[in-house]
Amino acid sequence: FVAGIFYLLTFIASIPASLLLPPLLSGANYITGAGADAPIGLAAVLEMVNILTLIGTAVAVFSVVKRQHESLAVGFVATRLFEGAVIAVGVVSILAVAALRQTVAAGADAESVVPVATALVAVRDWTIVIGPGMAAFNALMFGTLLFRARLVPRAIPALGIVGAPVFISFLIATMLGITGPFTVWHG
Repeated sequence: FVAGIFYLLTFIASIPASLLLPPLLSGANYITGAGADAPIGLAAVLEMVNILTLIGTAVAVFSVVKRQHESLAVGFVATRLFEGAVIAVGVVSILAVAALRQTVAAGADAESVVPVATALVAVRDWTIVIGPGMAAFNALMFGTLLFRARLVPRAIPALGIVGAPVFISFLIATMLGITGPFTVWHG
């Protein structure tokens, strides 16, 4: 139950956070414009809630699923920790872009700051591919654990076990520049 609540909270935190970020993700327009730093700060707070709750999901079920296969249970916790760490890098990146906008507002040369902000936005974009991309590895481990434990109907973890390799192939293809977000393969 607790893991389910944490899992729902990851969505409740991450979806609004992603809706608050488009002005910042525009790069130069955000840096040179008036900027809306409060929504960016709120997005950062929501992403931190997301990080804590995604780790909480793994910790909450660890004691139950470790009885089935302790190594897979530890692997599940480790991938969730890795996911959270990568997302935290993205949070730091968006906060750094907001700080750069404030330096431009204070009189700094925008032309020298825009390339740095653009690079930080790119870092954040990759953290959103790689961090949540760990869900595929999570699904393999957690799906296998749930399938073995028979704690839920077997069709649910089977879907994760089958879908995970497809998602892993999408992640690899994205990193190789073959595809990207919002493509059919991503869907």
